[in-house]
Amino acid sequence: MNFTHGVLYTFGAYIMFIVVHQLGLNFFLALPLAVVAGWLLGAAIELTLLCGRCAAPTSTPRCW
Repeated sequence: MNFTHGVLYTFGAYIMFIVVHQLGLNFFLALPLAVVAGWLLGAAIELTLLCGRCAAPTSTPRCW
């Protein structure tokens, strides 16, 4: 657990708000969209900020 989890949860909440209230989509249809948007943001953070650390010779490989 780290501080990024809170950011991703908040991002998903904002996506839900935008899709439901601004675009008028049903809550249950917007929920998978928010999950996918959060997953994509998390993957982007992993690949751009964290994956570069895997190149260090002392670290264990955990990147894609």
